[in-house]
Amino acid sequence: MNHLTYYKERLTAQLEGREWTQTLDGNDTFYLTEQINEDKEWKAVVKRVESSQRHLREALSKTTSEMLEENSLEEKLLDIMLHDAYHTGQIIQLRKMQGSWPSQR
Repeated sequence: MNHLTYYKERLTAQLEGREWTQTLDGNDTFYLTEQINEDKEWKAVVKRVESSQRHLREALSKTTSEMLEENSLEEKLLDIMLHDAYHTGQIIQLRKMQGSWPSQR
């Protein structure tokens, strides 16, 4: 989740014209928060994910077609959607393997 959040926050900053100073390589993005198996920590990660998604939607709603074309943002948006879908599939598969995914009845 940290990995997905990082890229959403970075794209949002770009859409809003803010400087992005937290440059991390792909592997480092998995450790934005400490990896603790506690409910409180997990809830904080979920809250950040929801917030990053909401902010990205808000930034996109204010973005014009011209801005998308000028900054090659269409390709970046497609990349982030494919990236989210890919990792979401991984998460679901792992949860199913663990038996922690709700069964369909």
